[in-house]
Amino acid sequence: MITLFTSCKPFIGADNVAQRNAIKSWRLLRPKPEVIIVGDDSGAKEVAEEFGLIYISEVRRYRNRNPYVDDVFKRASQAASNDLLCYLNSDIILMSDYMSAVNEVRVLNKQFLIIGKRYDLNVENELDFGSQWEEQLTARVKSEGCLYPLAGIDYFVFRKGTYDDIPPYILGNVRWDNWMVYSARCKRMMVVDATDHVRVVHQNHELNHAQGADEEEISTDEAAVYNFNLYGKDLPPFYHVDATHKITLNGLKRSMDRSFLVRCLTTLPILLKNKS
Repeated sequence: MITLFTSCKPFIGADNVAQRNAIKSWRLLRPKPEVIIVGDDSGAKEVAEEFGLIYISEVRRYRNRNPYVDDVFKRASQAASNDLLCYLNSDIILMSDYMSAVNEVRVLNKQFLIIGKRYDLNVENELDFGSQWEEQLTARVKSEGCLYPLAGIDYFVFRKGTYDDIPPYILGNVRWDNWMVYSARCKRMMVVDATDHVRVVHQNHELNHAQGADEEEISTDEAAVYNFNLYGKDLPPFYHVDATHKITLNGLKRSMDRSFLVRCLTTLPILLKNKS
């Protein structure tokens, strides 16, 4: 039903633990998703073989470092056997509430983008994915986790063909996730914030690639400056508050809260000017 794809960090140390936890959680989703790893990072091929994933070694990179977003999406889309796709960061743990949210939107047969905030949690070891793993992890998130307060977006669900026009942003850096939301709004797509329904878990690690850094650090980060310039200095970042719909305990609802309506005062003139 759905193809998940990602680009990994080298499977070394804490990143090895986090990424193996994430992949194990994806493989336990039902219906069982197709999973694609894009990029020849150390250990990626071996992990793909271990878990029966599709492995794409070739990807265009920025100065032999991080991949370009457009190339990751293009290669994964070409290899995917499903119409429904999801890019997500390689350290994100998914649970069954993710699939229920996707199904609730998928059946509408519309063009859409599903996004949502993550819960940060310290995870130092490989998890035990026994019969009660979701209940145990959920309890940990409630007691120890923290809903990420900033505007970062760690997963995107959409139909194949939606994002054939991504500019060459550098993955793992700023603004490309904002462009995904901006592009969907320009195309008059339904943008759904699933934060209230879906508890996705981000396993804490050291910040890098300027994500979460202050302005002085970003201004000296070459890749961050590149992404900022590509996005445009005059274009405000689009994120969860710009979602047209939300998945709530009572189902899918249009966004009509005060924060969305106030935000429209800024965004509607931009969207009308740049509609696709």
